Amino acid sequence: MYKFKITIDKAKVTGTNTNFVYLFNELCSSIPAGFWTHVVDTSTGLDIRFFDTDGVAELKREVVLYSAGTSKVEAWVQIPSLGTATNKEIWCQYGGTTVANSTAVWSDVSAIAIYHLQSATSAADSSGNSKTGTNNSCTLVNGKIQKAYDFNGSSSYIAPPALVTGTNNFTISCWMNIDTLSQVVNLLSWGDIQIAPIVQYVPLNVGIWANGSFVFVFGYSYTTGNEYHVVFTRSGNTWKVYVNGVQIGTDTTDSRDLGSSATNYVGRMSSGQYFDGRFDEIQVFSDAKSVDWIATEYANQNDPATFSSCGAEQTVSKESVLLMWMPGI
Repeated sequence: MYKFKITIDKAKVTGTNTNFVYLFNELCSSIPAGFWTHVVDTSTGLDIRFFDTDGVAELKREVVLYSAGTSKVEAWVQIPSLGTATNKEIWCQYGGTTVANSTAVWSDVSAIAIYHLQSATSAADSSGNSKTGTNNSCTLVNGKIQKAYDFNGSSSYIAPPALVTGTNNFTISCWMNIDTLSQVVNLLSWGDIQIAPIVQYVPLNVGIWANGSFVFVFGYSYTTGNEYHVVFTRSGNTWKVYVNGVQIGTDTTDSRDLGSSATNYVGRMSSGQYFDGRFDEIQVFSDAKSVDWIATEYANQNDPATFSSCGAEQTVSKESVLLMWMPGI
């Protein structure tokens, strides 16, 4: 077996984050060349495992993709505590026993649905909550994090089960790339209530759109062809919008009940009004994530090369393996 150290730069972290879900992919700086030859499970990469700083405590993870031929990897790793005091070090190990993915990497952080959008057939949900969405005419294309869905602006949308209901708290985040600025951008809408956490017209805005008018709106100027990390949170009557890790607005005036059974759509409203562009990595949580979490998440996903770096490949000795599995010795 083999391993290498991953060092997360404390300067890229904001605040203190509990059970932070870290993205490891091929853009992480200085991945050893041996990683692309020594992984034994070449179809799923499930022998890629992660351990805490001590090298003993295994970290929960989801390996979404591994391809030695194209040097692509996508894994999400839950780190118990990530802060600004010191650089965080974890270990990536491979070439040994395969271990199934754990949905706890997401359930521990209150995930409702996690859409990596890696399959053309459906929007599979990695949260463990069986919230897979139906793909209606979306095309699988290259995105910010591996693949993404391209929406054609006339008929494309995702139809997931109900994701956010009532007056419950939530966070909705995604990567967004707009093709046509004159069309509505709907990240998520609720049936006849027609609320879209992201709605964009000319002039360009971010806000809540309901029953034919804005409930509240914050100015933000998008341009075509660029990737934007957009996050929308609700905590009670407080609604916040973040773009590229920065909070751009807060509203405390709306106590809207989203109902319990309205049809959800991604990329359209119930009355039509389709999105023209790409969505990638849509994540929905049942709590309002903090500004620290959102800023750190953006830093990690936007620029993996500066967020973390890899050390040299090391061989894992048999004695190390024994101690790893029998830490009491």
